Amino acid sequence: MNKKQLLYFLAIAEESNITRAAERLHIPQPYLSAQLQQLENELDVVLAERNTRSFRLTDAGKLFAQRCTQILNLMDATISDLQTYSSGLRGTLRLATTTTPSSLILPSKLLEFRNLYPYIEYEVSVLNTPQILDQVKTGMVDIGILRTPIDSAYFNSINLTNHPMVLVACPEIIDKFPKGNIRLDQLDGVPLLINYRLEHSIVEACLHAGFQPKIFGRIGDTRTVLLCALSGMGPTIVPQQWLHQFWGMPLAFRIIDEPSLISSTTIIWPKKREISLAARNFLELFYITGKLKGAKYGKK
Repeated sequence: MNKKQLLYFLAIAEESNITRAAERLHIPQPYLSAQLQQLENELDVVLAERNTRSFRLTDAGKLFAQRCTQILNLMDATISDLQTYSSGLRGTLRLATTTTPSSLILPSKLLEFRNLYPYIEYEVSVLNTPQILDQVKTGMVDIGILRTPIDSAYFNSINLTNHPMVLVACPEIIDKFPKGNIRLDQLDGVPLLINYRLEHSIVEACLHAGFQPKIFGRIGDTRTVLLCALSGMGPTIVPQQWLHQFWGMPLAFRIIDEPSLISSTTIIWPKKREISLAARNFLELFYITGKLKGAKYGKK
């Protein structure tokens, strides 16, 4: 039994006459009669009672006609679904992001993507940077959104936004510094709270500026280190973008005028593994210079 036979039988059932069905299908009537007989032999059931004067579907034939319609509709839907999957119109978009991009960048981009691809499903994980790098590298997710730096040997990337580092503290402490931007060497001797993730880059920048930073506390959580700084424990150095977590709160900070401490929010995907078409289509939302085309989507 094949699709052609199902279409033939459905035409016979709809016309209630083999001759009219053959004319509709533009095939010889004896050939269509033979196809009906072949179906009955294959199914081992009588689908229609016919003679020279009358034609009538049996109860089995009526049921089979219903199932022909269902099967043909399902076949068409399956072909359509497979075509949309192969074109990236269906599938699952798997993302991993750090906390800040998930609240500042993703909502608008996911809405834009949803409007373009309404049948795509989403899996979005909020993780720390090492977890994101590992999941993108191993294929647990297709795309990661995080802060630089990243290892260009393993990942393709696009820098989305650049962020200077800022010194954040309560007003009593921050007012001890000049208004406007400050130089990094003005923090020589200032006791600092540091987020673990930022320690290496901050220490390197300070050493390059000619002094060893005085770190009295290390805190792993972004929100906690900012709350501690704002409560008066001591100043901290963070990307300016992190302050968006405190919308509506009076924040006291100074931008640090140090190019080596400028960081970027970056979208990454693997160099050595091909990603899904759904993920490719999502990357197209960030396309600016043509660098996302071709093999850079992953290994071929």
